[in-house]
Amino acid sequence: MPQDTRNHATWIYFAIAIALAVVFSVDLLTPMRVAIWVLYVLPVVLCMWLDWPSSPVWTTVVSSILMIGGYVFSTAEPGANHDILQLNRAIGIFVLLVLAHL
Repeated sequence: MPQDTRNHATWIYFAIAIALAVVFSVDLLTPMRVAIWVLYVLPVVLCMWLDWPSSPVWTTVVSSILMIGGYVFSTAEPGANHDILQLNRAIGIFVLLVLAHL
């Protein structure tokens, strides 16, 4: 692998890691009724520029774990319907899996 290609891939991995950390932080700081999970699409899309074919799948796995962690560690408003909040996260994970497959 040429040096330029390795350098490019390193920056993309770094951008994916930073994007995951920022989205998870924002997810923890915002109310659960806000669909922050949509921002987890960005790290998965960044995988398009990598030569490793399974990188979108692994990024989706990490994003899903962080999304579930965001649900567990965030505080819900009183009276929030947890069924809807869980369905919202499940839809987000499904969307990421479909995107990774594409």
